[in-house]
Amino acid sequence: MSDTIILHMSDLHFSSNEEKKREKDVIMNFLVDALKDLEEEWRPNVICVSGDIVDRYDVAAYSIAGEWFRKLAEILNIPMDNFILTPGNHDCSRDIKKYPRLDSNDDGLVDEVLNCDIPAYLSGRFEAYEKFCEDLKITPYTWQNGDNYLVGYRVINDVIYLGCNTEWFAYSDETKLRLGKKIVEELQQASDALGDFKKVAIMHHGGEVGFHENEVQYHNDICPALHYLWRICDMTLYGHSHEQVGGEPNKMENHCFTIRAGATSINREYPNNINIIKIVENAIELKHISYDQQRVEQLAELESELPVCKFKF
Repeated sequence: MSDTIILHMSDLHFSSNEEKKREKDVIMNFLVDALKDLEEEWRPNVICVSGDIVDRYDVAAYSIAGEWFRKLAEILNIPMDNFILTPGNHDCSRDIKKYPRLDSNDDGLVDEVLNCDIPAYLSGRFEAYEKFCEDLKITPYTWQNGDNYLVGYRVINDVIYLGCNTEWFAYSDETKLRLGKKIVEELQQASDALGDFKKVAIMHHGGEVGFHENEVQYHNDICPALHYLWRICDMTLYGHSHEQVGGEPNKMENHCFTIRAGATSINREYPNNINIIKIVENAIELKHISYDQQRVEQLAELESELPVCKFKF
């Protein structure tokens, strides 16, 4: 098996606003050029994007994002089949007239809607995101023997990728998010049937902050959804926080490495970061690439000998 090398990005926040678009074009084009010059042993063959592709559900910006993804795929010679995406809270509609707000405190409701058969009124909030994936010819996840862009699993180069949508109940920053333990259990059952492969979960929210307490806290020794996911995965990739990242990833449930990416590009107020992750037999090697949007020329001077963190599964 050849090494899997993942380019992990998050929080791209493409916008159709002309001023934001001009600023975005500069940083994103510099980023593509920098990735093109990576040494061969670190050239990605899989791209994982953990949400917030557009800013504030800017539907018109998906076409702009699509153009950039096509350029990235061409430069890195990566087929669209090797793109793995999951939505963020900016990728779902918050039109409560069209999609009435659901109470994430209602455990019965959560169990009813977050299971194998996700209702259309819930998945409909991601309609523009799903169309973006379809138009870009992203290979969908497999879910319940069908195709799905919001949740499911895919296999690339003997690695199983689990698409985990953490945004079903995302309405505001105060909303308590739900992952859905029934969904995680179904992902485990389906992926286990494929064989003994490494499992990598892709999600927008990946730490405990922001989740409903029943998703992250043990009650009567019952494992909650997020911890259950950590138990079954070897690695989770996530974003959302827009913070500077670096150093060693956390290891949760004594099993799963959790790796966060900062913002690929939002605006000049936030630090920027992407990750390159190499899976080598029973270990991972990790490079954090950080850059300052106010000094994009840094990317043109990107050192090939970035520090490499190495960890054993």
